Amino acid sequence: MYDIERINKIVKDIEEYFLRLQKLGLNKDNIEIDEKFFSASMIIFTILNRMIDLAGEIIVKNAWGTPNTYEQYFEVLGKNGIIDKKLAEGLRKLVKDRNLFAHEYYEMQRKEVLRVSKDVYAVKDFVERIKKVVAKGCRK
Repeated sequence: MYDIERINKIVKDIEEYFLRLQKLGLNKDNIEIDEKFFSASMIIFTILNRMIDLAGEIIVKNAWGTPNTYEQYFEVLGKNGIIDKKLAEGLRKLVKDRNLFAHEYYEMQRKEVLRVSKDVYAVKDFVERIKKVVAKGCRK
């Protein structure tokens, strides 16, 4: 059984941070403004962390083992039919970006943050898919 309260909290957090990202109005010109760059970086990092939390919640509740890396979370979800192969690959790439934010932030280029700010919208597709899975009580 899914922990609906926990899943709803994660989804709410993701949606809230997407609103914050959207309010920034990030673009190639204003990414040069330190406040925009740093704000966007932290918002994206938060969205990606909550995406991982959501994936982990689904994996644990379905007893699909314990992946060794965050990238493997999305392999497991793809393998079990929760998300399609294309979305799984896109989310795995976002995990790699997340790891750069976490471990090599000092090397992040502004153009990389701008790119990830666009790519991160794949998380919305993931959230919508998880909402459907949870609503069905699906236990694949």
